[in-house]
Amino acid sequence: MNARSAGRYAEFACSPPSQHRIDGLQDEWDSAGELRAEISGPAEVMGDTAEVLVRLAYNGRSQGAKMPLQRQGSTWCIDES
Repeated sequence: MNARSAGRYAEFACSPPSQHRIDGLQDEWDSAGELRAEISGPAEVMGDTAEVLVRLAYNGRSQGAKMPLQRQGSTWCIDES
């Protein structure tokens, strides 16, 4: 996200989004004056799932959000389901 590459972000998704979704996200990110995300707390792991607190800044607005993660083999991915 911080690199403003929706394609790169999609590589971390458990189920890759459609190209249409990636293109729409890229358009949104390209037009954003400010776009930043940072991990702001430890991950809460519950077996093969986890949540990590992320601080998002987007066009002058900032908010915290829990990003759901899922273990797939030995790696973690973003669970957008």
